Amino acid sequence: EALVYERVIRPLEGGSGPSGVLMKDLSSTYFEGNGVRSTLEAKGYSRDRVRGSLQVNWSLVLTPKGYPVTLEVYPGNTKDETTVAGTVERLRRVFGLTEGTFVGDRGMLTGTNLKLLHAAGFHYVVAETLW
Repeated sequence: EALVYERVIRPLEGGSGPSGVLMKDLSSTYFEGNGVRSTLEAKGYSRDRVRGSLQVNWSLVLTPKGYPVTLEVYPGNTKDETTVAGTVERLRRVFGLTEGTFVGDRGMLTGTNLKLLHAAGFHYVVAETLW
């Protein structure tokens, strides 16, 4: 990931490293048919509203210009809120990122995650349900 970033994305971003605002979003992909099974397939919350299908979840972290910084794949029954700590650690380990602004949706909003982001040196923007 770091090599791809250095050779491809950094020049497109204007020469700077992944810093500033980083946006994370999760999605899922479901399967139909009887193909080869993966250990990541599981039944979980379907963003496609397809009940009972096996799926995998995945997330992208993007720069403000929309370039992907990292892709993560999770078992299909992984809750969004449980992915934040791993993403923050990956950004630190792979890119040396120790500050910035993390943007996520309400599925990632927990008190634990906000404390984790703050402790890791990140500001954050997350959606919250008002009522």
